Amino acid sequence: MTFAFVRPTADDVERLAALKSETFIDTFGADNDPDELAAHVERKFSIPAVAAQLVDPDCETTWVLDQTEPVGYLKLNHRRAQTEPGLEQGLEIEQLYVRRSHHGKGLGGQLLDLAARTARRDGYAFLWLSVWERNGNAIALYRHRGYRVFDEHVFMLGAEAQTDLLMRLDLQT
Repeated sequence: MTFAFVRPTADDVERLAALKSETFIDTFGADNDPDELAAHVERKFSIPAVAAQLVDPDCETTWVLDQTEPVGYLKLNHRRAQTEPGLEQGLEIEQLYVRRSHHGKGLGGQLLDLAARTARRDGYAFLWLSVWERNGNAIALYRHRGYRVFDEHVFMLGAEAQTDLLMRLDLQT
């Protein structure tokens, strides 16, 4: 199988918002209150929110296409778009999701590799991300790829406070 890794455009905003909503709900829906999940999805993945991210020069989104069908995506945050203060020497991976139908095809690893190439290209010392403390599969993937836990923070899912682990990968120059 050959997949295309491309930057979505403003014309793709509805499809990207749908992909973001679908993959988030698929990943976290079974373990969270449906009302809190819906509030989060509406706030973070609405068409206006996703459209604003696509034109923000400090946000960088790449999606994975299987033929013409989007099956995953990566959202990186540079500079002021980063969600945690004090980590300016690093590049944030804010979102990395792959449709369940495409799990096991190596797409998550390829998106992590893309993030690392982008960080090196732009002169960052490390990559960092936050991951829900109860998302064991993602934590295992990140640890396997060399990421280590360095802190934690509160993530608001709707009005519910959850704990995310902060993980980083130091880059070799």
